[in-house]
Amino acid sequence: MTAFDILSEILDFLEKKTRPRLQIGDIKKFPDSWQQAADLLHSEWPELFPKSLPSKVRESITSSEEFPQRVIVVENNDNGNFQVIGHVKITKGNDLSHGIAVNVWDVLIDKQRRNQGIGSLLMKHVEKGNHFF
Repeated sequence: MTAFDILSEILDFLEKKTRPRLQIGDIKKFPDSWQQAADLLHSEWPELFPKSLPSKVRESITSSEEFPQRVIVVENNDNGNFQVIGHVKITKGNDLSHGIAVNVWDVLIDKQRRNQGIGSLLMKHVEKGNHFF
């Protein structure tokens, strides 16, 4: 068994363990999440994502264009509410003869939720690419 296989098994275990409380998907599937996603980005990089950002995040939700995409991680609370705890922006790269290339930007996990494997779960979801089309 290679190191990659071991890491893959660990990530699968973590995903199953945290899955009941976490959801990962295109921000368009969570229409009430754009403000929380914008706040998360602003909290980490205020100079790059000023308070005017919510309109840009909202545009990516209402846009019918394929790219850019924003994929988020939401955590469901016991009271039925959710909190955005992760974010990644995906833009289209150069087309390849065997598929599509994408650029990954603005990868972020909430400071209090880091080092718990959530970023790895998010990137694993992006690598699967099942949300691109």
